[in-house]
Amino acid sequence: MPTEATRPEWIRVRAAGDTHIGLRDHNEDAVLLRKELGLFVLADGAGGESAGSTASALATTAIAHYFERTQAEAREAPTFDALGLATEARRLSASVHAANDEIHHLSGEGGRYAGMLKEIQPLTRLLTNIGQEHGSKSAAQVALNWLICKGALPIPGAKNVHQAEINAGAAGWRLTPAQVQALDEASDKLSPER
Repeated sequence: MPTEATRPEWIRVRAAGDTHIGLRDHNEDAVLLRKELGLFVLADGAGGESAGSTASALATTAIAHYFERTQAEAREAPTFDALGLATEARRLSASVHAANDEIHHLSGEGGRYAGMLKEIQPLTRLLTNIGQEHGSKSAAQVALNWLICKGALPIPGAKNVHQAEINAGAAGWRLTPAQVQALDEASDKLSPER
């Protein structure tokens, strides 16, 4: 993300953020607008379930902290890395991974928010089982393929060639309509709009 110092003069960024409560009785989403970092994030509150607002707030905070820590280094980085990917896209991906790690750590056994992840375990088990049905694809590869089947174009992060190869394993095959439906149903159980 270009900063004020690196952005061409003819590009003017203006940002605003808002969330909507939807069908929930309270809003668990978090918005982060950090123009000086070129960073604009919306974190969904994880379906209104256990500590959803905490997870979304932790996510935006962890992403902002990562960008703050890497700001000087990012100014010196080339626009594209050795694989031809934008270094700022890699930085964003790395910040999301760092946020995920922090939330996972805090919600694990004995963590401050223990139990927060228990609600997604049926979905992760299903991702793993479907992966086995497709020749030992990982849960992450199945999740990426699921997004593709739903018409999205996921842009997964990769810190090295090995991770890029793993991500590429999400392409070249498709989930069955029944598998997409099963994943949709499992993910719907995480939402309060059931």
